[in-house]
Formats: sequence, C-alpha cells, structure tokens
Amino acid sequence: MELLGTSAASGGNEQSDVLLGVSWPVWGRMAAASWLLLFAASWVGVLRAWDGDVGMGLWLPGIVLGGMIGANGVPGAVALLDTGLRERLLSLAEAAALALLTLSGVVGIGAVVLVGLLTGEDVGLVVAGIVIGVVAFPLTFGLVFPLAIPLVCSFIVWSSINARGGMSWTAFVLLTSVAAVGWAGVALIGAVLGVDA
Repeated sequence: MELLGTSAASGGNEQSDVLLGVSWPVWGRMAAASWLLLFAASWVGVLRAWDGDVGMGLWLPGIVLGGMIGANGVPGAVALLDTGLRERLLSLAEAAALALLTLSGVVGIGAVVLVGLLTGEDVGLVVAGIVIGVVAFPLTFGLVFPLAIPLVCSFIVWSSINARGGMSWTAFVLLTSVAAVGWAGVALIGAVLGVDA
C-alpha cells in the first residue's frame, strides 16, 4: 500500500501530496483539531475527577492524547522519513509544521529521557512528566508555558511557508531547536509536577 501519493489538483497543473489518501491541508486541520480536543478533554477529565469518576478523569485525556500523538506524529514522521517529500518539505506548510513538531518532540523529550537514564532517574516518572506537562498546559491556561514554544514554532513555520511559498533550512533548523528546548521543558516541568502531586 502506497502511503504517499500524488493527485492533480482540479482545474490546474499543480500537484498536491497526499498521505493515506488525505491531503496535507486536511492533515494540518486534523492536527489542530486534535490539540483543541485535548484541551477540552483535559478540562472534562478534571471535572469528571472532581465528581468522583477518577477513572474517566484519567482515561479521557489519555485516549485523546494518544489520538493527538497519532494525528501529529504519523504525518510528521512520514514528512521527515520520505526522501522525495523531505526534498520539498519547506514548500509544504502543513508537512513542515508537523515535521517540526515531531522532530523537536523526539529530540527534546529524548534528551530528557537520556539524561534521566544517565542520572538514574525513574524513566516512568519522565514519561509521566511528559503526559502531565502536556495535559497541564490547558488546565493552567498556558501557565505551564513550555508547550507553547513548540506550538508557536510550528505555527511560525506554517504561516511563513503559506505567506512566502517556502523558508530556508537554516530558519527551519533554528525553530526546530527552539521547539526541542520547549519539549524538554514540558517533560521537566511535568516531572516536577508529578513529584509534587
């Protein structure tokens, strides 16, 4: 089964890439919707937990978080790993934005996990910290701010490519590096919140 294909846009000669039969703009909308759904699920989960249904309060955000990772990570990974697509990545706004989120997440979170392993920290605490750091962002109205860093960097990539038709690899790498620091902060602050909880 071919994951990445090409389909001609109606009424023109432009080509638009598709992944699993879904165009990149649709992947971008699904990814954005998954973040909004995670924000809503986090609040619903807290309200359910306050009402005594702790299981639903934990499972609902967890399930939505899994969907959000899939909606962002799968297309982001394909954008990075497919050679033909990677060559044109910086002219495809949604593919580039999702690639930035995925790559920076792997680098930032991976660095925290590696440091945790080297210092003898409980890896389970680090993983829990990532979940807590992501879910705490909507619950604190953005006060757990590191998650805003990769989201803003991704938006900058998306809007720059949409406005200019492309961007330089230097700018992309710089924004990805900044976003990776943000993801590392998400994991670290989440771990601290987990210890204090």
